[in-house]
Formats: sequence, structure tokens, C-alpha cells
Amino acid sequence: MNIDDIYSQASPDARTQPEFYRYRTEEGTEYLLPLGWDAVTAEALINNAFCKTPIPVKVKFVPEVGVPEILWRAAPAEEKGETRLETDIRAVIRRVAGAMAYGAVKQGVFDTEKDAEVFYHELHHIFSSRIAMPEAALWSFGLDWAYGIEPESLAPAERLSALPESFDPSAAPLSGILISRHDTRPQIMKRVELLSGIQALQHPDARMTVTLPVENVDSLSFISRRRSEETDNAARDLGRRVMQVAADRVMESCDRDALLGFDPAHNSKLRAALHEGRAAGVPEGLLQQAISRARQGFETFDLGAEYNTGGPEFYTVLSVPDDFMETALTGHGFMMVDAGKASYHAAAPELLEKISESIWASGGPRIFFRDTAVSASPFGRDADLATGAAGGFISRADKARHFAPGAAIDIASFSADANALLDTDRLAHTARILTIALTACAGDDQAISIGCVNLSSWLMASGLAYDSDEGRTSAALAVSVISGACHLASAEMADRIGAFDGYAAMSKDYLQAVKQKISALSGSSAAGTGVLRRVQNINTGLCRDKNLVAAAQDLWSRAYHLGREQGFRHIHLTALAADIDLQALMGAASRNIMPETTLALLATADNDIYGKRMSAAAVAGLKRLGYKTAEIDDMHSYVVGHGTLLDAPGIDHEALRARGLSEVALQRLDAALKNTRHLRYVFNDWTLGEAVEPLETLGFSEDDIDDANIHACGTLTLEGAPHLKPQHLAVFDCAQPSGPDSVRQVSPEAQVKMQAAVETFLSGAVAHTVLLKHHAGMDEVQGLLLKGWETGVKTLAMYRDASSLMDAMIVPQSQPDDIEDDDAGEGSGRIKAVSA
Repeated sequence: MNIDDIYSQASPDARTQPEFYRYRTEEGTEYLLPLGWDAVTAEALINNAFCKTPIPVKVKFVPEVGVPEILWRAAPAEEKGETRLETDIRAVIRRVAGAMAYGAVKQGVFDTEKDAEVFYHELHHIFSSRIAMPEAALWSFGLDWAYGIEPESLAPAERLSALPESFDPSAAPLSGILISRHDTRPQIMKRVELLSGIQALQHPDARMTVTLPVENVDSLSFISRRRSEETDNAARDLGRRVMQVAADRVMESCDRDALLGFDPAHNSKLRAALHEGRAAGVPEGLLQQAISRARQGFETFDLGAEYNTGGPEFYTVLSVPDDFMETALTGHGFMMVDAGKASYHAAAPELLEKISESIWASGGPRIFFRDTAVSASPFGRDADLATGAAGGFISRADKARHFAPGAAIDIASFSADANALLDTDRLAHTARILTIALTACAGDDQAISIGCVNLSSWLMASGLAYDSDEGRTSAALAVSVISGACHLASAEMADRIGAFDGYAAMSKDYLQAVKQKISALSGSSAAGTGVLRRVQNINTGLCRDKNLVAAAQDLWSRAYHLGREQGFRHIHLTALAADIDLQALMGAASRNIMPETTLALLATADNDIYGKRMSAAAVAGLKRLGYKTAEIDDMHSYVVGHGTLLDAPGIDHEALRARGLSEVALQRLDAALKNTRHLRYVFNDWTLGEAVEPLETLGFSEDDIDDANIHACGTLTLEGAPHLKPQHLAVFDCAQPSGPDSVRQVSPEAQVKMQAAVETFLSGAVAHTVLLKHHAGMDEVQGLLLKGWETGVKTLAMYRDASSLMDAMIVPQSQPDDIEDDDAGEGSGRIKAVSA
């Protein structure tokens, strides 16, 4: 394969960062990082990227025929030489990029050694500038190549990625169980509990994912399982807290200075504590243990791990076919299956209602529309598919693959000028480079997963509303360019080193899946496999950037024609499944298809004199929409405020001086206002360093406080901003109302539509959870399920605020003032109930 030097021009100068800074951890270790990479990125790198095993100070290089000198493997120069820690990000990037390039050379991908060198420089530049990054698990890649560290000398978690040729995805922890709709084995529940128990012992921090077809008779048990688990866990947690409070009360009531202070007959306070504990149902043995421990001098009572009796937990994915949804809508019965045999007819509408109720009550199960996924897959109509724990990777069940080397591209890095939305040439080139790089990590697995972050940031910066036909079309086309470039690179690699094992048997289905992408780009109308569902097609006429449309169509057309002749190297290529660690590594504002979180960002560096600032995407969007600099400045001040009460309406420095505030207090007040979201948060003794009365007590009205707060802290939203045209409001909608007085947000239905649009061009799915308000009803959940199925979503997850019994709902700020408990004295330890 020939590699173009778009980024680096094969120049060493292009690979260096202009400025670096030293980041010091709490332990005192210093790490060298590029200037501009914030503390969140630094912590993610320290946790995932830097090698924890000491590396040799001096290494020697091992020449190899056919390998460029720049990619020669290293070995320790001395058998027991001096060692050091890896603390320079430049060494990490060289290690990861170099090992990937070396692996690609050994696979025989490149036409010449010059192509291999250019590939390394391109990949190095991509990682250094954070245009794209591999997932956290791959940052420990290449330790053997760069330092000659043998896998046996590494910790188990590091051994996976020590050698390019030894990277084995099957060695990753078991992440899921797939129950096929053709499974003839009985007692599924017992099998799952056994496997999840084994998983809990081997990996106690991981949770199993169980994919179960809806027609299986055990599906009802799985649907209600998570809610039952949460009820049990909540009951255990509540009981544990009641016992802890009772034990602590008993120990506090013991009079350690009195001769009979541990005898309830002579200690009325202890007698009352025992009576209260017994009334609450606390076991007598626990109460007596508390007295015994207090007698021995213990200050507190530790319940210990023996009281934690929770069993293994797992997530549930419910595999739903088209005919179930159709029978649920038409009111017909649906055939349930037990051990692979027809068992009885169930009322599909009632089953769908129970599924919706379970999602509403507990946030589970995740729904997997398997016919939608199968119709877009290369494995054919009879294939069994499953989703990984994140729901972003769909694979063949016979391989049980739930892991693939992954990476994400920062789509916002490819924003073009006013005449275009994206630099499609650079975007396609980056996707091609990543395809080659991740293939070197995948070994024989031949499955990778490439996605993107900052999709919603790019839409906002382009002046496109997330919830609009043009926004969805443009987003789908951007993802289509990435996926098309990956498939074209896969066909090129197959031409060079051969297609994946088993491609010949499924070539017809694979090519049909590619043709489906081409059909979706053409905007042609075609019926789906179901009665009511239709294939998602893109109306390319809605996209203002015709070059983006042409690039997507050209990439898929070339991929199809080359793949028809040579096949494809990968069984899986793309999915939007960037996790939190990868988002932190890239410094991304939004991951996968998540809408923007907020318009106002707090300072991330100590030297940031502005404190708060409007998001870069919002500023770019206002420029793209044609607003002048002075107008944008006014809107910026409206969103984030001025960071001072100087010249503020209602409450300014003069008014505060007249009420007794010193100059030192005013300086501290303005310093704190730069980073706060509301004036009330900083107007306190702790911040100002002296006793102050509340603003209302000082004689300021609510209107005065509101006016001063807008001046100093801003509204955190563009709703009501000066100069902003009403038709542009939707461009700046976020996942939640962005300010305390904001009402606009991206609707759950808009997120489902966006997911359907971009999933059309992915090998896998989008790992996204639609967040619902606490007051959302079961009818809304069911409506979103139907909308997801109708629009062609592959997998759908929803979570209603506070639906989990283990997660507390965010209580409105005014609510605690309305809670009174006159009977409970200070430190009574009684549990107060708050009705949501």
C-alpha cells in the first residue's frame, strides 16, 4: 500500500511539539506533556499510557531485513543495566506508533520501506496532535518493541499488548454471554448465574452482559432481574445503614468514665439507644457486640464484609426481532420458545409493555433490534449476532468476540472553511492510517473498531442544529466518510495480504451490506424486512456541502468495486463506542453522538485569566452563522458574565462597601466570581474571609441579586441573548438545559433519530444511552422503543433520572428548605424520608 505524507511530509520537525510542561502527581513524579493538555488528560495518560515497569536507560537496536532503520526493534544494551520510569509523552507516542508501524511491516502491508517510514511519521503526528487516538487499552502497546521488555516481566494487565504479534483479544476478560434463539439447552437461568458467578470471582469489578432473545421463555425473568437485584441491594444497603447507625448510637451512649457505664440498667442513655435499635429490628447480637467493642476501647463499629451478601450482577440485552414488534403493534400473539422448541403463544403487546415498564423502572434491559443489525451485517440473515458490554460492537456469535482494538477520530479537527463543512481528504486519510495501525494490533482476529468523538461539537461549530434534518444528514455523511475510508483501506489490505478467514463463504452477504450503504447514500427508497420498518436512507440534497456528499459516495463506490475483486481484510471495522478514558485522552467535549453538555466551560488551567468561557464550538457556530465580532462579545458576556461586580446593576462595589465589605473581601469576591456559576455560591464567610450577612439581609432585593448575577456570572445559556436570531436557537441546544433559567434541550427522540442516521454506515452500533427526565412516563419509553425500531436503530439503551434505586435523584435546590423534623434532635441519627 502506498502512503501519502499529508501531515508530516516525512519531516522530523513536523513530529515535534513546540512547547511542553511538567505535570507533577501527588506522589511527586513528574511527567512531560504537551502544553494545552489539561489535568484530566494527564491523569488518563498516567493511568493508562505510561509504563509502570522500569525500562532500561540504554537500549540497542536489532537490524532486520525489510524493516526501515527507524522501525528496528530495541533490546536492553546491558543485561542488568540502569533502569528508569517512562515519564515523557514523546517516548510513549513513539513507542505506540512505532510498534504499530512495525507490526504493519511484518504483515506485509506496505509497497516499499519508504511507505512504512511515512506511515510511522503520519501516525506519530496524528497521535501527537490528538487528531485521533487509540483506546486506553492500547497505550501500553509496544513495550517489547521499544524497550525489549519480555512479557513475563510485566504485570498481567500489561502482557496483552507487550508484543505486536502476541496481542490476543481472546485473552481479554469474558464480557458477555449470548443465548441464541436456536439454543436447545435447558436451564438458561442457572447457566447464566453460574457463569456470572465465575466472572465475579475472576473480575469482581466487571459486570457480565447477557444477550437473550425476547422469544425465550426466560426473557421475562431477565427483564425483571435487574429491578429485583436493585430492590435487594437497596434493602441490604438500607438495612446496613440502619444497623450501622444503631451500633454507633449504642457505642456513643456508653459512658466510658463510669463504673457501670456499659450497663443499660444504670445508663439511661444506653438503655434508650438499645430500645431504639430493637424497635428498628436490629439484631440483638449486633447491639451486644457494639457494647462489647466499646468496653474494649473501640471508638467506632465496623460492620465488616460479612454483612455484604450481594450476589453476582450483570447487564441484560434483549434481542428483539421485527416480527415481535409487528405483532406487538397489531395485537397478535408471539410464539415463545423453551430449549429451542415452540412452547406457547404470548400476548406481544403485554410483553412489550413489561419491557417498557422495566426500562422505566430500572434503566434496563438494553434493546438489540437484531433484524436491523443482521440486515446491515456481512454475516447473512441466519447469523447470530451479539453486542458487547458497551453495545458498540456487533460480531459473529461463533467467535464470541466482544473485544476489538479501537480508536476514535476527533471529527471537530477536520472543520473546513466557510465553503465546506469538512476536510474530507484529511479525514479519509486519517481513517485509512488508523485502519492499518489497528490491524497491526488485532493480530489474527481481523476485527477493529474505529469511531469518532466531538460529533455534536462539529455540528454546533458548523451552525447546524443537532435536531434538524440537515444536521442528521451531515452527521451521517461525516460518519460515512470515516466508515467508507475504513472499508476501502480494508479492501486495499485484502489486495495486499489477503481477505479474512472465511470471507469466501460470506462474500455475497458482505458485498450486499456494502451495497446497502451505497443505496442509503443515493437516497433511493426501499422497504425494510419488516412490515412497518423502512431502511434508513439519507437525503443528500439536505447537505449544503456537496463535496462531502461526493466524497462519501466515491469512497463507498471504490470500496465496493475493489472489494468485489479482492475481498475485505476485516469482519468488523467501525462503531461509535469511545469510553470515558478515551474521551479524557482526547480532551473531547462530547463522545459518540452525545449532544453538547453545556455552553459555559470553567477554567481548566491556573493561568486562565478568563475563568469561565463560552465553548469553542458555540463561538465557531456564531461566526459561521454570520454574527459580527462585537455581537459575539456581547453574547459571550451574556453567557459567562464579566467575572466581577464592578459596575454591576443592583449590587456593585460601592453598594457593598456601604454595607461594610472591605477591599480585601471585594478582591476575593471578584477572584471567586470568575469560576462560579452563581453569585450566592461565593457570598459566604469561607470565600470572603470575614463574617458577612446574606445578600437579602444586607437589603438587596431578589431583582437586584438576579441582575447582578447575570452581570457577574452570566446566564450559562444563549436563550434571550442579545443579537441572537430566534431561528438560530436550536443550533445551541444541549443535552440538558444549559442554565438555571434555560428550558431548551435536545429531546430524547432527536437522539434516537441521530443514532439511526449514523448507524446506517457503521459495521457495529453506537454506544449511547438516551437520558430521560424523572417524570417521563412508560408511554414515552414505549414510544422511543417504537421510534428506534422504525428508524432502523440497532441497539437502544435508555435511563430515566433516578430510576435506579441505588442512584439518588438530584433534588431541586429549594426542596431541603421545606423539610422539617422537629422531633429529631441534633445527631439523632434517624433516617429522614424525602418524597420525590
